[in-house]
Amino acid sequence: MLFRSVHIVARFYNSSNTTIPRFLYYPLISRRQCRLNRECGRCDRPGSENENRSAIDSVVKIFSFYRLPNVVQPWQTTEEEYSGSGFAISGRRILTSAHVANHSYVQVRKHGSPTKHKAKVEAFGYECDLAILVVDSEEFWKDMKPLELGDIPFKQETVFALGYPVGGDTISVTKGVVSRIESRKYSNSSIELLVIQTDAAINRGDNGGPVVMGKKVVGMAIKSRSFSENK
Repeated sequence: MLFRSVHIVARFYNSSNTTIPRFLYYPLISRRQCRLNRECGRCDRPGSENENRSAIDSVVKIFSFYRLPNVVQPWQTTEEEYSGSGFAISGRRILTSAHVANHSYVQVRKHGSPTKHKAKVEAFGYECDLAILVVDSEEFWKDMKPLELGDIPFKQETVFALGYPVGGDTISVTKGVVSRIESRKYSNSSIELLVIQTDAAINRGDNGGPVVMGKKVVGMAIKSRSFSENK
């Protein structure tokens, strides 16, 4: 058995009244109907690369700080930093992965800005690996446009993953194709939830970042591992 990392996108939709969007199966009727309409010229085609990249300004880098105990000298602690990604949603909120924001102190930084802003964790969804952050700074929200959540993509459709990989401060945009849509347990979950697998490069630090198609978010990059036979 070969233990390997796979590129997994968490799937959500925003028709719930709960604080955290639920990871449930979303009907594909609207997407199928849109595909039929496109063939008849009655529906817009998926967005171009330029349209997908217009979402860049809505993606933020997240800095999380926490303290680790010192086993040798228990009266001392060591401060560690973890970075990830997130994106603006309606209501002046930031959506990211729970494991990215599950720390004692969190800051966020906009694309193209050197300023870090303090963020507060408003809600956690450990099973679905989701967290919502609140940023009180008016400067942070200036010219920030929220991203809209879209429908599930079909297999073989093109998507773009946006995020801030570890080792650099600039945003990364990678292109990939949807290869699988199924239910699978997330890294911190005991139940199976919907995931989308893509061959877009998703690296450490991209977790919590959006995966977009056209002008809408179709998923979020999350942590996941899979066993596969090496034949």
